[in-house]
Amino acid sequence: MDVAEFLWREAALLDDGSLKDWFDLFTEDCRYWIPMEDGRDPRTEMSIALDDRATLEDRVGRLQDPATHSQT
Repeated sequence: MDVAEFLWREAALLDDGSLKDWFDLFTEDCRYWIPMEDGRDPRTEMSIALDDRATLEDRVGRLQDPATHSQT
């Protein structure tokens, strides 16, 4: 699978709300980084998200909680 195919698959899983399947795409040593601006260094610049697998698991759990009304 090339990068473009992976990104399309990832987007489809998120669009479908398949958060568990989306989470399963990531390895134990993953880093999920969303920079505020292109070309920034996550070690020295603010990021929208800079998560490891444990943080992603926590995020998915919170998003799947029916009490998380702001995410629906």
